[in-house]
Amino acid sequence: MLRSKILIALVSSALLLSPLTAHANNYISLNGNLVDGRIYMPLRAAGNEMKANIDWDQKTKTATLTKDGITLKAKVGPFVKLFDGRVYVQFREVSDTFYNKEQIIWDKSSLIASSNHFILNLRPLKDDEVQKKMTAAIMNNKAAKAFFEEMPNDYNTYIVYSGLDKLTAKFSVEYTDSKGDNYLSEIEGVIVKSGVNWKVTSLKQSKVDMLPPH
Repeated sequence: MLRSKILIALVSSALLLSPLTAHANNYISLNGNLVDGRIYMPLRAAGNEMKANIDWDQKTKTATLTKDGITLKAKVGPFVKLFDGRVYVQFREVSDTFYNKEQIIWDKSSLIASSNHFILNLRPLKDDEVQKKMTAAIMNNKAAKAFFEEMPNDYNTYIVYSGLDKLTAKFSVEYTDSKGDNYLSEIEGVIVKSGVNWKVTSLKQSKVDMLPPH
């Protein structure tokens, strides 16, 4: 059974652990979309978490979000989107309207956007899906499989995105062998979107000597 930890590469080392977990008690965590360089959030899900009033005018295709006497009207069009029948508004619009234009931080390597009130996950693959694809590719590669089976099973998984259709995943572990020697073992894979599917296009493994812990 796999017992790895999944870590997302972030700009701040203080937020190395996935922010969706690290700040779950303080932030509204949602899945978003990235379209033409703009970050969108689901209006109804955001409104429910904000404890705002939500109205929908089917005739005009306009959603209204009201909280503390402040109202945001979102009419479906160029900058208000419908995804799977749900209204999505720009993260910036919600932030500027209800939270005094607070700063939005965008980390392109993790595809995470955040402010003082929201964390939006824009990753096209779930972290466990990345891990499953990596493991399957390793099991189908003789050299990688042999290397993997020699690694301790408490490795970490690091995921770094290069846009919405490519990512690099790495299984990494530091350990001490039975002789007392210290090593860093890693398997790195590149996963690329091809059509509607994601495929591991390359694998490489490495093992290097490490200085003993101080």
